Amino acid sequence: MRRPKLATNEMYEMMRRCWEENVETRPKFEELVAKLHDVLEGDYGCAKDYEELELLQEQEDMAHQM
Repeated sequence: MRRPKLATNEMYEMMRRCWEENVETRPKFEELVAKLHDVLEGDYGCAKDYEELELLQEQEDMAHQM
């Protein structure tokens, strides 16, 4: 599998590990969640962007309920 253009090396490595032939060597879900959290909180600072999107979605949902 080739690395997608927008995938960082770190993300690409996580993707590759998920497709390991031996199921036992694939990362557990909890491990992936923790790693993704670290990546989003780390150098990229993306977590804040996702939190803002989530807040916007909640506000939009509330507006539709009125």
